[in-house]
Amino acid sequence: MSAKLSTRLDSPSAANDSFTACFSLQAEAEASVLPRVLALFAKRGLVPHRVHSQLQESGKGNQELHLDLQLEGLDREDVRYYAELMRNIVPVDKVLTFEKHLSDLR
Repeated sequence: MSAKLSTRLDSPSAANDSFTACFSLQAEAEASVLPRVLALFAKRGLVPHRVHSQLQESGKGNQELHLDLQLEGLDREDVRYYAELMRNIVPVDKVLTFEKHLSDLR
């Protein structure tokens, strides 16, 4: 799978439009959420560049899990696909996606 990703990044159109895909999730605080989300990427041999999870108190007195992931080498179709898969995980309440471009860091 890594060969496919490097091919995308090496193509002329991808080189001009490469970005880091960012996913931000909010879910019920259940132990199964984090491994289920990571398994979506692991099935394709992908490893996120950054993963951050945090438990927070919700306004209802329950705990919520906030999860942020970043991956490089995905195209926009892949980002939409993974976001939809995450939304289908039962304890997940919200999934937001955004792109981080190298020019955003300057």
